Amino acid sequence: MKIGILLSGCGVYDGAEIQETVLTMLAIKESGHDYVCISIDKPQHHVINHLNGEVMNESRNMLVEAARIARGDIKNIMETGPAELDALVIPGGFGSAKNFTKWAFSGPDGEIVFSQFCECWQAHLCVMCESSCACESIRRLDLSCKSDIGFR
Repeated sequence: MKIGILLSGCGVYDGAEIQETVLTMLAIKESGHDYVCISIDKPQHHVINHLNGEVMNESRNMLVEAARIARGDIKNIMETGPAELDALVIPGGFGSAKNFTKWAFSGPDGEIVFSQFCECWQAHLCVMCESSCACESIRRLDLSCKSDIGFR
């Protein structure tokens, strides 16, 4: 099984939560499967100083920042077709909500940014932590894939 890990950058407040991402990678490998890290080649919504929580006056690219966690082994989401993967995991971090949906700013009526990619997804979808707020947006797309929120 090949599992995509969709990263929103690097850092819990403006990107993907690093510990969740690394533990996801480890769990996938330990279960005998392969993963591919993917991200979107666009600027993050904003950059947060992780020491004091303040917004910084700079711009960072989600793909470039996510490459830090993936040690450079990452693909642009536009280069990865849904048919190539058996499942998709979206690790948490508030950046997942801020960068992949409008939910963080406009509530559950916000649209999901990567909806075109999800609409053709035929795999399993696993959403973790803060990115679980994306589930409501995903469900509103009326996708054929099933999304669940839960703990194991």
